[in-house]
Amino acid sequence: ARGERGRGGRFGARGGGPVGKHLLKPAPDETAFSEALLKRNQDLGPTSVAQSSILSLVIKITNVIDNVIVSAGEIEEMRRVGSYKKGTMTTGHNVADLAVILKILPSVETETALATKVVETLRTQDPLEVLSMLLNETGFEISLADATVKILIATVPLNMRKLEPDVHIDMKLLQNSLAAVRHARLFEENASHSTPMHRSLCTLNVAFRRSLEMLALLRDLVVETSTWDGVTVKPSEKVYEKMPELELVVDDVDGDVEIEGMDAKEGMDSKRGHGR
Repeated sequence: ARGERGRGGRFGARGGGPVGKHLLKPAPDETAFSEALLKRNQDLGPTSVAQSSILSLVIKITNVIDNVIVSAGEIEEMRRVGSYKKGTMTTGHNVADLAVILKILPSVETETALATKVVETLRTQDPLEVLSMLLNETGFEISLADATVKILIATVPLNMRKLEPDVHIDMKLLQNSLAAVRHARLFEENASHSTPMHRSLCTLNVAFRRSLEMLALLRDLVVETSTWDGVTVKPSEKVYEKMPELELVVDDVDGDVEIEGMDAKEGMDSKRGHGR
């Protein structure tokens, strides 16, 4: 009868038994491949001596800036950022990045004063240590023979509307420094529990990107996010959000200058620590 016939014929569909093991292909042995990746990652990374030297310099500079935060009250926070923070440094790029967010307007004089204060304090602590200091458009660098710490200067977003092009650090550079802080925070939230293999893949992908001219314009954030998303770590959707652009808008009525594209609290944490 027609009523007896349903999908799958008169007798209906019947579920089959378990698939025979002889039909399943065994999982390939990837031990050699994993060992090769780890070996390549080890070759790309800085030597243990260089790592120790970088760590020592970072600790010394961090302690000096911590004292400035307490005494002067002109610094909102300091945070470790970049490949040093994430443990993905490669040889030839032995640079540790520290972002310093100022409460005051970031003028060239302020940048120079902070750099001078840090390097003079370090030289007082260890007169035999040969240090060099270099000012640049994003902040300053303090270097030893085999280690460099780069200080990225930023400011609280509320100060953006007060910047003067001829006096203060360029707004775009300040934005990039805040983006580095945001990137470090996203890493802490989404990938801080990752395994050494995940970090190794990230290092390998970044090194591969740097080796190809066609991929040179890709940012490390894009490469690293793709790496985290390609393995077991599932970052939140916020990782994929673009860093909002800061635009200065002049009110047509009263001529006031307003800042759009970023909340006053975006790009910085509360005063819960210095990111260490």
